[in-house]
Amino acid sequence: MTGIQEQVEQRSDNMELARHFLAQSNQQADQGQVAQAVAAAQAAVDILHRFQPPAERKAEYQRLLAEALHKVVQRLIQAGHAGDAAPSAHEAVQMYRQAAGISTGDPVLKIAEDLLTLSQRVADIPLPTEAVTAAQTAVDILHEIQVPPGHEAQYLSLLVATLRTLAQRLTQAGGPEEAT
Repeated sequence: MTGIQEQVEQRSDNMELARHFLAQSNQQADQGQVAQAVAAAQAAVDILHRFQPPAERKAEYQRLLAEALHKVVQRLIQAGHAGDAAPSAHEAVQMYRQAAGISTGDPVLKIAEDLLTLSQRVADIPLPTEAVTAAQTAVDILHEIQVPPGHEAQYLSLLVATLRTLAQRLTQAGGPEEAT
């Protein structure tokens, strides 16, 4: 039995277990164990793919799955397998969008920030289509939400950053005419 299988059997909460593997991925990456860090992040994704959360935890589940997929992208890049990151990046964007659709307030602003980070990671590879999609999704999310009370300045600052990032990504992907 592998170490991952043993850990799965010892924990009953799938989201807790996924968080455990994400933390393990961070530790392994910090120690230079990049291949193991990729495997741990992928284990978190695999665990989350295998279960349906209760309705009251759906938003939390989608945010966690998006985070886990984002982590897989990051780890694949670190491992020198950037070309394998596109499917996880694409799914992460979808999960972030779904999570934003059922979340309110601060979590939605955090989702937009996470999408900007993902856009930067994949733009550096380069995966221009995924970078544009992540930035465009962040813009869309910010246009669709009601600004959380007391967070107007944060919202406006984030909106400006997402619009600027989207213009940069469009320029990188297809030239300046795409950014207008």
